[in-house]
Amino acid sequence: MTDMNLLILPTDPEQAAVNLRLGATGEILARSELVPGQARPAVDRACLLAVPAALIGLHRLRLVASSSAQAAAAGSRMVEGRLAVAREQLHVAVSEKDASDERWIAVVSPEHMRSWLGRAQALGFKPESMVPDCLLLAAPEHEDFTVLASAAAWRVRGHALAFSAEPALAQALLAGKTLARIESSDQMERALALGAVRTPLAIDLLQNAFSRRPAPAVGWTAWRRVAALAAAVLLLPLLGWTAQAMRHELGENAIESRSSAALAAVSDQEASDSSAFVRARSELARLRARDAFAITSDALFASLSAIPDASVRVMDFGEDGVLAITLAHPGAGDVASLRELLAARGIDVAELSSTQREGSMQSELLLSLSP
Repeated sequence: MTDMNLLILPTDPEQAAVNLRLGATGEILARSELVPGQARPAVDRACLLAVPAALIGLHRLRLVASSSAQAAAAGSRMVEGRLAVAREQLHVAVSEKDASDERWIAVVSPEHMRSWLGRAQALGFKPESMVPDCLLLAAPEHEDFTVLASAAAWRVRGHALAFSAEPALAQALLAGKTLARIESSDQMERALALGAVRTPLAIDLLQNAFSRRPAPAVGWTAWRRVAALAAAVLLLPLLGWTAQAMRHELGENAIESRSSAALAAVSDQEASDSSAFVRARSELARLRARDAFAITSDALFASLSAIPDASVRVMDFGEDGVLAITLAHPGAGDVASLRELLAARGIDVAELSSTQREGSMQSELLLSLSP
């Protein structure tokens, strides 16, 4: 790993940002304060951008999904009830899962995202990743929380809770907890620097509309493109036999190569040694499963709004297109009500089990598109 820049933005855009030049193991090689508005060359240096978590809602949830796209869709649905505005008006980022299938889900205004990216660019940087500042801290080993306690804000990191807030508010939230406090500014920057080189990052906010890579085509557009490709690939054996009969094996190989290249252009799957037709069929199945997840999860959360106090605890979408959920609900008749609501939306429900826990019900259900 080569040297890297960690650019730390304060909440106030008028205050100076701090840039730390880091070595491979997180040692601080150089430090500089960058004052907004000062003239500087637009060099677009790559950096990891640490942004104020005080402007970000961070949630820790258990979420099982077969792809990043499914995790993002499910995560935004699961936190919808905690949001003050419609989730469509917010940027939602989801981390990779850990050993317990738990993920960080970050909710932030798109305006803040654009502002942070613009501030970094004005300072001469091009962010390769963006992370809430408190999630650069390592989870505490013995205490409940690790705290960077400055006069302006407390950055707080626990195992299932992380946030940045004004000192008085943070102290009120952490009353009675065991804290590992860091108050020296040098030690604070050292702790953030170590988190910057720790892999993987707890979460990268540069997802979806703010991704550094263009997203692959999805939905009907992708279906049409891949279906057309699959139809073309079906003709390849005939072309191959004709070429072989004419002893033009080089022509056959060229056709296969072009087909593979065309498939790679519309697929986000890595290339393999399989034939272009086999990979095209696999791509069609993958896109069908992706659409099934979107349709099923949208129908699920729309139906849950009609069942008071019902919520999804765990979601797991399989390659067979079946969405497995653990539903927490107050009454025994809620599953029947949900089944009726989902049936009206073209979704079948199979009940695996229902148990009584802590005064409420938990039911294991399988949801799938009706034939």
